[in-house]
Amino acid sequence: MRSHTQSPGNYFLFAIGGFVVFIGELLVTIILTELFGLWVMYSYAIALIIGLFFLFMYHTYVTFHLNDHSYVHLTKFGLLYLFVYLLSWDLVLVATKLGYHYLLSITLISFVLSLLSYKANKKWVFVEEKNEKKKE
Repeated sequence: MRSHTQSPGNYFLFAIGGFVVFIGELLVTIILTELFGLWVMYSYAIALIIGLFFLFMYHTYVTFHLNDHSYVHLTKFGLLYLFVYLLSWDLVLVATKLGYHYLLSITLISFVLSLLSYKANKKWVFVEEKNEKKKE
C-alpha cells in the first residue's frame, strides 16, 4: 500500500538514492582495486551487488513509497538490475579497454543508465499490483 504524503516516483528522489549508492559503489571499487589489488572489473561487480540491496530498499520505501515490498517487486527489480548491471559492466569494460579511466567510465555510463532505469522502475517494477488498487 502506498503512502499518500508525496507523489511517488519522483526522479529527484530516485536520483538522490542512486547518487548515494553510486558514491558507495565507487568507494568500494576504489578500495578493492587500489588497496587490495583486485582487478577493477571484479571490484566493480562486487560494488554493484552491494549497491543493489541498498537501492531496492531505498526505492521501495523512499522513492516509490511502498509500505511493504512484495516478491513481485523484488523479482522485477532483480531482473531489471541484472540487465542494467550487466550492460553497465560490459560498457565499462569496453570503455576501459579503449583507454578511458575506469572512474570516468563508471560515472558517465551510470548517469545514462540511471535515466533508463528510472523509467523502467516507474513503469514496470514499482507499479501497484491490481489487488492493492482494488483494496483502496
